Amino acid sequence: MLDLADVDLLLVPAIACDVRGYRLGYGGGFYDRLLSSPAWARKPAIGIVFEFARLPSVPIDPWDRPLKGICTEAGLFLSEELTEKA
Repeated sequence: MLDLADVDLLLVPAIACDVRGYRLGYGGGFYDRLLSSPAWARKPAIGIVFEFARLPSVPIDPWDRPLKGICTEAGLFLSEELTEKA
C-alpha cells in the first residue's frame, strides 16, 4: 500500500492535454476521481503526452480538474493558471 505522505508528484498519462492543463484521458475516469479526492488534490500533477498532443484546447466536463503542467519531449510547460498565480 502506498503512503500518501511519500508522494510528491503525480505523472498522469493522457491522450492529449491543453495549455490550461486539462487532459483527455483513456475513458475510465480513474485520474478524474483521484485528482478530485481531497487527499490527492493537493499533490501536483503533470500530464505526460507527445508534443503533437499538446493542444490549444480540449473538451472539458464539469468534473475535470486541470493539471499543474504538461511534459512532452520538447520540455515542461506549466499551465497558464499556475503561471498567473505565481
